[in-house]
Amino acid sequence: MEKQQGPSTNMIASRFIAARPTIQKILSSAGTVGLSYGVLHHGEVVHVDNFGYRDHAQKIPMTEETMMPICSMTKGLVSSALGFLVEEGKLEWDTRVAELLPEFASRSQTLKESATLTDFLSMRSGIERYNIWTQSDNRIDFAKSDGMKIINSLGTVFDLRADFAYNNWGYKIATRVCDKVTGQSWDSYLHEKVFRPLGLRRTDASGDREGFDNVARSYMVLDDLTPVEIPTIEMSGKTILGGAGGVVSCIKDLLPLYKHMLKGAVHQFENSSTATPNNIFRQLPSTMSAHSQVGGPSYHESTYGLGWMRTQLPNTLLKFGTNVGLLGEGPVIGRGADTKLVIAHYGSMPGNFAAVLMYPESESAIVVLTNTTPLCDMTDYITQFLTQTLFDFPEKVDIFSWVKRTVEEELKWYSRLVADRDCKGTNSTDIVNLQQYIGRYWNTTKTLLIEIRTDLESLVISFEGRAEEMWPLTHCRGEVFSWLQPRNKLVSRGRVVLQSAPYYEIRFARAGHGSVNSLFWSHDSMIPGGEEYTKENTK
Repeated sequence: MEKQQGPSTNMIASRFIAARPTIQKILSSAGTVGLSYGVLHHGEVVHVDNFGYRDHAQKIPMTEETMMPICSMTKGLVSSALGFLVEEGKLEWDTRVAELLPEFASRSQTLKESATLTDFLSMRSGIERYNIWTQSDNRIDFAKSDGMKIINSLGTVFDLRADFAYNNWGYKIATRVCDKVTGQSWDSYLHEKVFRPLGLRRTDASGDREGFDNVARSYMVLDDLTPVEIPTIEMSGKTILGGAGGVVSCIKDLLPLYKHMLKGAVHQFENSSTATPNNIFRQLPSTMSAHSQVGGPSYHESTYGLGWMRTQLPNTLLKFGTNVGLLGEGPVIGRGADTKLVIAHYGSMPGNFAAVLMYPESESAIVVLTNTTPLCDMTDYITQFLTQTLFDFPEKVDIFSWVKRTVEEELKWYSRLVADRDCKGTNSTDIVNLQQYIGRYWNTTKTLLIEIRTDLESLVISFEGRAEEMWPLTHCRGEVFSWLQPRNKLVSRGRVVLQSAPYYEIRFARAGHGSVNSLFWSHDSMIPGGEEYTKENTK
């Protein structure tokens, strides 16, 4: 592929410099504490910039060496780790998971008999999202050793290969396979095969991070844009879903990483090969090709590969997530310009957002890291703004107006949820016998505990029985109670708030017309009725 000719590096850099006030305005409007980004074009770094603080209290600024979680951008690296093993003939992308992992015993007979690595990596397996593995303050409640037990217990929400649904658990399977085939942990394998050969000194998946300096703190944002510090997520090779989001890095390391990956991808696609001379990456046409359709029929491509999204511009870059979830739509960028393929991934955890967008025709890339969960997905909007700036599209979208709309919708979330829910809004003292609900309730795998207690004659819910994880229950109707709280209270505890009303509801159930023996929590809108938790000592 010949590099597309265009403006000089200096001209492109000048566009980004001129755009700096607008970027600052966009960031400030949603409460972003700190952000770093870098841009590649024709395989070379053309611009790097930093905004705000890595430590808000101490007013320590961001730099290109500031380390932050790259969140779900980790998935593309995990698929690359498996690519090495495929290249060496140790497994195939379409190998059945049950052949690689005898402990894989899904309750779905179809998955157990037929599901492949590709099915899980491309998010077409149909298993439940079960996205409750973190609770307040980024605490991970599930033990790493419980991973396969949880996966085996998950039901399905659609038939195998029938649809796409974003899901982290397939990457637990991927890292388990990597561990078993290599005889070492997936994180040490990534360090050996990728991080050390590329000289990435400020990139880590091991979790041993005490020796690093210049590490960003993480923040949530209150309704008035005041930042609140929360603990940074501690995902890594030591935790249950490290392969879904456990790498930390910085812009200085990520730019050469994706430059190297882009060169390998361009060569391998052009030459119908799986390897590139003097390039560490293998099997990139497999990991970066389409395996699942995202959303409904589309004139331009919108698909998912193995840890990578593919989008053909003009299009909405991210068709699921915070912004589209709030507005029901996203901006279409790239109108009036030649179509462009984007190979990308986004990531988020409370207190952090991240994104990488690669444009293979021009060997361009945009990488963004931020240490804030503001009042929108800022990396989504900033990458769109930076894309328009890089390619100087003739028809530019007013990204600031989209940010304003999204912020307004997020601030309406709590009042809208209160208005829409079927709830009396009274505390639980109007129930005569509160004692009947008190107890310890376990999920099927005994990996998550919900404890119901009383506090000043009202019911409270406590996840994992922790005092710091107690929430008052409001009686809604019948035997349904809600632990919904005002947005500021939830985000101050590191809670992502954009859930539906049933997420915050607990429904108690009885054995026939007898005593309370279980409760149901609807933490996944795709699971009718919610997940059942059985009361301890109930037969």
